Amino acid sequence: MTLVGDRLGVYGVELGAYAGMRAAVHDTRVRVLALDSVPRGPDELVSAEVSKTVGVDNRVIRFLGQTGTRVYMLRSYDTVQSCELAAALRGRRVFSAFGG
Repeated sequence: MTLVGDRLGVYGVELGAYAGMRAAVHDTRVRVLALDSVPRGPDELVSAEVSKTVGVDNRVIRFLGQTGTRVYMLRSYDTVQSCELAAALRGRRVFSAFGG
Protein backbone atom coordinates (compact mmCIF):
# COMPACT_ATOMS: atom_id res chain seq x y z
CA MET A 1 0.00 0.00 0.00
CA THR A 2 1.49 3.32 -1.05
CA LEU A 3 0.84 6.13 1.41
CA VAL A 4 2.49 9.10 -0.30
CA GLY A 5 3.81 8.54 -3.77
CA ASP A 6 6.16 5.70 -4.60
CA ARG A 7 9.17 6.81 -2.54
CA LEU A 8 10.20 5.43 0.83
CA GLY A 9 12.47 6.61 3.62
CA VAL A 10 14.25 4.37 6.11
CA TYR A 11 15.52 5.10 9.62
CA GLY A 12 17.71 2.58 11.43
CA VAL A 13 20.09 2.24 14.37
CA GLU A 14 22.97 -0.30 14.38
CA LEU A 15 21.59 -3.53 12.89
CA GLY A 16 18.53 -1.58 11.70
CA ALA A 17 20.85 0.83 9.88
CA TYR A 18 22.59 -2.09 8.21
CA ALA A 19 19.22 -3.63 7.28
CA GLY A 20 18.06 -0.29 5.89
CA MET A 21 21.11 -0.10 3.66
CA ARG A 22 20.50 -3.66 2.44
CA ALA A 23 16.87 -2.83 1.70
CA ALA A 24 17.84 0.30 -0.23
CA VAL A 25 20.29 -1.66 -2.38
CA HIS A 26 17.52 -4.07 -3.40
CA ASP A 27 14.56 -1.66 -3.57
CA THR A 28 14.91 1.50 -5.65
CA ARG A 29 11.82 3.01 -4.00
CA VAL A 30 13.97 3.71 -0.92
CA ARG A 31 15.21 7.21 -1.71
CA VAL A 32 16.25 8.59 1.72
CA LEU A 33 18.07 6.88 4.59
CA ALA A 34 18.70 8.16 8.12
CA LEU A 35 21.30 5.87 9.68
CA ASP A 36 22.69 5.94 13.22
CA SER A 37 25.68 3.95 14.48
CA VAL A 38 26.19 1.96 11.30
CA PRO A 39 28.33 -1.14 11.99
CA ARG A 40 31.09 -2.20 9.60
CA GLY A 41 29.09 -5.36 9.06
CA PRO A 42 26.94 -7.91 10.87
CA ASP A 43 29.98 -9.77 12.24
CA GLU A 44 30.95 -6.68 14.22
CA LEU A 45 27.57 -6.67 16.01
CA VAL A 46 27.64 -10.40 16.69
CA SER A 47 31.17 -10.18 18.12
CA ALA A 48 30.30 -7.23 20.36
CA GLU A 49 27.16 -8.86 21.74
CA VAL A 50 28.82 -12.24 22.34
CA SER A 51 31.76 -10.58 24.10
CA LYS A 52 29.40 -8.50 26.23
CA THR A 53 27.29 -11.51 27.17
CA VAL A 54 30.21 -13.87 27.89
CA GLY A 55 32.36 -11.20 29.52
CA VAL A 56 35.45 -12.15 27.52
CA ASP A 57 36.71 -10.58 24.31
CA ASN A 58 39.18 -12.64 22.30
CA ARG A 59 39.51 -14.13 18.82
CA VAL A 60 38.24 -17.58 19.82
CA ILE A 61 35.04 -16.22 21.38
CA ARG A 62 34.42 -13.94 18.37
CA PHE A 63 35.01 -16.85 15.96
CA LEU A 64 32.64 -19.15 17.86
CA GLY A 65 29.94 -16.48 17.99
CA GLN A 66 30.17 -15.69 14.29
CA THR A 67 30.31 -19.36 13.28
CA GLY A 68 27.36 -20.23 15.53
CA THR A 69 25.32 -17.39 14.05
CA ARG A 70 26.09 -18.50 10.49
CA VAL A 71 25.14 -22.10 11.26
CA TYR A 72 21.94 -21.06 13.04
CA MET A 73 20.84 -18.78 10.19
CA LEU A 74 22.08 -21.12 7.46
CA ARG A 75 22.17 -19.26 4.13
CA SER A 76 20.33 -16.14 5.29
CA TYR A 77 23.30 -14.64 7.20
CA ASP A 78 24.80 -11.82 5.17
CA THR A 79 28.42 -10.72 5.63
CA VAL A 80 28.56 -7.86 3.12
CA GLN A 81 30.40 -4.88 4.62
CA SER A 82 28.57 -1.57 5.06
CA CYS A 83 31.05 0.27 2.83
CA GLU A 84 30.18 -2.07 -0.05
CA LEU A 85 26.49 -1.39 0.48
CA ALA A 86 27.11 2.36 0.66
CA ALA A 87 28.88 2.25 -2.71
CA ALA A 88 25.69 0.82 -4.24
CA LEU A 89 23.50 3.66 -2.91
CA ARG A 90 24.17 6.12 -5.70
CA GLY A 91 21.45 8.72 -6.13
CA ARG A 92 20.10 8.23 -2.61
CA ARG A 93 20.12 10.79 0.18
CA VAL A 94 21.90 9.36 3.21
CA PHE A 95 22.12 11.05 6.60
CA SER A 96 24.45 9.17 8.90
CA ALA A 97 25.83 9.35 12.44
CA PHE A 98 28.58 6.83 13.03
CA GLY A 99 28.93 5.49 16.56
CA GLY A 100 31.84 3.72 18.08
